[in-house]
Amino acid sequence: AHGINVALGTDWSPTGSKNLLDELKIARRYIDQELDKGNLSARHRKALSEITDQALAEMVTENAYKAMNIFHLAGKVDPNYQADLTLIARSATNRKKSGAKTPYSALVYAEQSDVSLVVVKGQPLYGDTASISKASCQSLNCTKGIENCLESNREKLSS
Repeated sequence: AHGINVALGTDWSPTGSKNLLDELKIARRYIDQELDKGNLSARHRKALSEITDQALAEMVTENAYKAMNIFHLAGKVDPNYQADLTLIARSATNRKKSGAKTPYSALVYAEQSDVSLVVVKGQPLYGDTASISKASCQSLNCTKGIENCLESNREKLSS
């Protein structure tokens, strides 16, 4: 967006959405509806077409942390950042809706039931029992935080 940081959040809800996953879908739907209009200028069409599912995902992660001026702490999967992660299952329904294009599409089209795990500051807080068990540092015998647990136990977590 030409150097402008654009973030999506749930601090107000004129859309009537329940959560951030709904906000992503509403944004995608709006962009697609605008692109379907025949009366867009070439400049407007180009700008909207640049808002990919990856760009939308960045709006709720990295860009949101930049907007809150805590980008140096969170918003990336990196050893020097807080371990805030959300694991989305690529269910059959999700793959059909997203067209299975990219992992970003899976996030944009995810439903609440597709959330397998939420980790905040390295602690599993929400998810299905199997994912929480696998992500637990104690069950993985790790002592250096979730990012090291995930890296050193990548094979175990993917099974």
